[in-house]
Amino acid sequence: MHPERQAALDQPEAPRVEKGEDAKNGDKGTWRKREKRKKTSAFFKEEREAARLREEREEKERQIKAREVAAEKARKERALRKKVMSARTAKGQQKLGRQSTLLLEKVKAQIGA
Repeated sequence: MHPERQAALDQPEAPRVEKGEDAKNGDKGTWRKREKRKKTSAFFKEEREAARLREEREEKERQIKAREVAAEKARKERALRKKVMSARTAKGQQKLGRQSTLLLEKVKAQIGA
């Protein structure tokens, strides 16, 4: 028998490692099956480009939606301001109490405060 083989047999046997521990430690035993790698797609570039375009489209849609919401809010605010500023009593006098907040905002804007 070869001397190296005899020396290997004379050494105490190493404890057996379970399959799960083997995979964790990175030891590659001959009895363990080779782990399968994920196969790369034939359309990898196309899929990546489609995902990028999808993200861009969704971002544009979010921006459009945000602009529409802001515009609707501004329209409602203008309508409310118009309604408040044109509020009148049965005799036709202006209701200054309802207009006070809007008038105060106008004065602040003119002063620059």
